[in-house]
Amino acid sequence: MTNVLVTSGEPRIAYTICKVLAKMGFRVFAGDVKRLSMAGVSRHTAGSMAYAPPSGNEEAFLADINRFMQEKNIDVLVPTLLETFTLAKHIQRLMPKVRTLLPSYAQIAAIHSKARLTDLAERLGIPVPETWEAADLHAGEQRLSTLPFPVMFKPKHGRGGWGMRMARDAAELAKYMRESGDDVQEYIVQRMIVGDNACACAIYKNGASVTSDSYTYSTVYPLRFGQSTSRESVHCGEAIRSLKKILDHLKWNGVCEMDFLVERGTGKNYLIDANPRFWGAIAQNIAAGVNYPYYYCQLALGNDNFFVGTPVLGTRTRCVGSDMQRVVAEICAAENRLLRLRQLFQAKKRYAAYDDWDSRDPLPFFVWLLSLLQRGAKKLFARQA
Repeated sequence: MTNVLVTSGEPRIAYTICKVLAKMGFRVFAGDVKRLSMAGVSRHTAGSMAYAPPSGNEEAFLADINRFMQEKNIDVLVPTLLETFTLAKHIQRLMPKVRTLLPSYAQIAAIHSKARLTDLAERLGIPVPETWEAADLHAGEQRLSTLPFPVMFKPKHGRGGWGMRMARDAAELAKYMRESGDDVQEYIVQRMIVGDNACACAIYKNGASVTSDSYTYSTVYPLRFGQSTSRESVHCGEAIRSLKKILDHLKWNGVCEMDFLVERGTGKNYLIDANPRFWGAIAQNIAAGVNYPYYYCQLALGNDNFFVGTPVLGTRTRCVGSDMQRVVAEICAAENRLLRLRQLFQAKKRYAAYDDWDSRDPLPFFVWLLSLLQRGAKKLFARQA
């Protein structure tokens, strides 16, 4: 049996990956900086480990990972979040026996930064919103009043909508830049595109595309600029072509997902962001029939002769925990809360799968809930201190 180690086991991404790989016949282990994680407590995992924070102590992290892989005779390593960058940087220091499917650190750096991604897309003729360096604007090199408001104030290295804010006018943008202080150089300002979202995904091996698909989402949390909580498989042809144009140019290796906005009125696809790793809605692709984690393991092992599924359009999935938070936030923000409550409960949809809830494997969901409550308590105590 093939042994697989999936890292960043606390979020639902790793839990989803562990579950599907176990169902495909792999023996799966989960790792995280915390001893208690969603993937770690799942009945689908054969064991778990805790490692040093990859961003805080790279040497200790690599030592912990290599030690565990040797002890458990790991064949394939599947990183899921930001530890992907550390592992790509030090891939030559991983155990020679272990296989993985990672882009190079240079490839990751080319698209992880929103500023660098924007530059690359423009060179390749892929539409991106007009973009300005926040530091230049803050220094007075350009006049704020000339910008096409509303605009987005965004961190160059962000994920899941973290740190994004909309500025309706010059005064509001100036306020955000002042609040960022010396970190203003870590932000960009982009024209706000009003339209529908499109998410394109792909897996490559040594510069060659293996498969790709796409989906759209209808709800997010946090509201407006957060991560998707419900989605549907659709064919977004232009988004997929733009994604592949960038990955072909970079001679990509591994998985990648990119976010686009389809502008209302023009139908033009604008590239917004890229994830040079597994993405939060991976359960959506799997449910639609495109099993990226399975393809990842097969390709890493050198197996090219395996079935690649065709996405079933119209497939819907949901992240229960985040969507519950979204519902509460929408009700609290509504002027007529009773009316909004009725509307939410009347909007019934069928879902093919859930990211974080499985009645046959309920413990991971409650571990997520416990973690949520702990984070909430820490924020409350910090405000009171």
